[in-house]
Amino acid sequence: MDSSYGRRVAEFLGAILAGNAVYFFLLVPRLPAAWGHQPFVFDRGLILDFFLCVAAYTGLRWLQRRFDLGRRRH
Repeated sequence: MDSSYGRRVAEFLGAILAGNAVYFFLLVPRLPAAWGHQPFVFDRGLILDFFLCVAAYTGLRWLQRRFDLGRRRH
């Protein structure tokens, strides 16, 4: 396995965990019932959770580029 592949998988996993944490711990208690997520159903809550994960991944990539993280220096 290539090290860049492993790093990318770790980034995806971190973004998914961060997005889900924001959704389930911060937003679910405050959301109206229509925005809640039911298991195994494609609903507004699932869409909101997906966009939070995408935002977390985008923020992570932006931070890496902004602060030059994860790059090897020779």
